[in-house]
Amino acid sequence: MDAELEQGEIEDKAIFAAALSAMRHTRLTMRVPRICRALRVSHPEIPKRKVFIAVALVTGLSQGHIRDLYYQERKKA
Repeated sequence: MDAELEQGEIEDKAIFAAALSAMRHTRLTMRVPRICRALRVSHPEIPKRKVFIAVALVTGLSQGHIRDLYYQERKKA
């Protein structure tokens, strides 16, 4: 019985870690357009492509994904 309870705890911790990771990733993708806009406002001389590269380096997301997230929000507006 102790082994089953311990295995359940291990599985629960793995599930909670995966759920937290997914939530953090979702929140990050929601913030990406704002991060891009903030960088463009503070450094208007930087081309958009370089903004996407910079945000990708900081967030760990791909440049293409950053670009898509940025333009996806603009299409909604």
